[in-house]
Amino acid sequence: MPGSTWSDVVATALLGTDRRPVPRTLIAAWVVDTSDDPATQILDLAAQHRARIRAGSPLATAEQPPTAPATDGEWAPAPAQELLGRLLDHPEPSEINYWLAACVDRGHRIWPEHWQPIADLATRTVAYDRHLLARAMSSRGIWFLHQNAAWTRLAAQITAALGEGQTHPYEAPAPTSERTAATLQEIDAVFAAPTDNDRFGPSTGSGHSTPSRGPLHQTSVGGTEVSGAA
Repeated sequence: MPGSTWSDVVATALLGTDRRPVPRTLIAAWVVDTSDDPATQILDLAAQHRARIRAGSPLATAEQPPTAPATDGEWAPAPAQELLGRLLDHPEPSEINYWLAACVDRGHRIWPEHWQPIADLATRTVAYDRHLLARAMSSRGIWFLHQNAAWTRLAAQITAALGEGQTHPYEAPAPTSERTAATLQEIDAVFAAPTDNDRFGPSTGSGHSTPSRGPLHQTSVGGTEVSGAA
């Protein structure tokens, strides 16, 4: 009975060993019992089949998945990253763009844990600056965007923006409320504070410096001097 399968074993069991012989040409992993009793041989094959079903079968091999590029640049300080996380919980494009500009201005990068939420937001609106996103996420973050079909358009926009470059400095809109003005002040504060990259995140050895930097712009809300933009 060449090329016997489990179906042949079942057929023999149903018809009876006196009407159908026990299969002998099963897969190599199955061994037909050496007993002279055909019924015992069928029962042994059934037990082996049950064990294989429970154990499963070897997984098929696959090609190596694509490898993400290395991160270039230092991570933004932990306080700044935590502030970004709070901003993403209640997103305002102008505030997040301001954060991104402060991050990029120092050659810093966004933590990977923020890539997915900021990508979801940027997919829904072009209010989030593509060039700032490209530079803050770096090549590794852009690679991450290309892995999700839902972000295909965003990834293309960010890649194009990075290729075109930016010919003028970022200009954030003027704060429209004291709350927004306070948020911009907080962003300036977390980036202006002294940093320790060994404590805040892994260093990539890229050689990026962390220059001292003041607020993007000074304006007045309610008669109080605050951080804002032109």
